[in-house]
Amino acid sequence: RIGIHPEHIPFYFSRYFRKSFSPNYYGVNTMEELIRLVEDTFVIVDRVVESQVSPELDCNDVFVALTEDSRRIRQRRVNGGDYSAQLRISLPPEAQDGYGQGYGMQQPQQQQ
Repeated sequence: RIGIHPEHIPFYFSRYFRKSFSPNYYGVNTMEELIRLVEDTFVIVDRVVESQVSPELDCNDVFVALTEDSRRIRQRRVNGGDYSAQLRISLPPEAQDGYGQGYGMQQPQQQQ
């Protein structure tokens, strides 16, 4: 399989990470808008999300560099008065209590 349809991303995210997923958590309304936020990593081709990163990638250092480049570009735009470049990330409902629902995350036991 080359990629995944954007509308299937929330299903697979919840299936593998046991957490809900919505583009609204990132300040956008659709999966297409969310993918545009990371267009240096993913793109939509013929209604399928495909990776822009080479499969021969030896380590994940490239993601740190891509994230930092995007942060600098957004900061320059905000400094120039374009406040639409600001990220509007909100916590999903289950993460607001401070504990996740995914693998390895357990709530502390109540002491009596």
